[in-house]
Amino acid sequence: MAQGTVQVTHTGTSRWRRRTGEYASLAAALEAAAEGDILTVAPGTYRENLVVQRAVTLRGPEGSPGSVRIAPRTASR
Repeated sequence: MAQGTVQVTHTGTSRWRRRTGEYASLAAALEAAAEGDILTVAPGTYRENLVVQRAVTLRGPEGSPGSVRIAPRTASR
């Protein structure tokens, strides 16, 4: 998985809409995710203002504490 990408793995029970795939932003991944999905986040800094509306799991790379940073997007950036 490339730096700055987010992979969504569908773990819910719905068979109608599969959401598994890679997204260029956390916001896009959160929009596609459903309750119970796992978002695997590649190392990097994600400058986004996010609203999490579902129970999902955000998971960074194993063995790399601090390699994922979510920072708010400000008007000056």
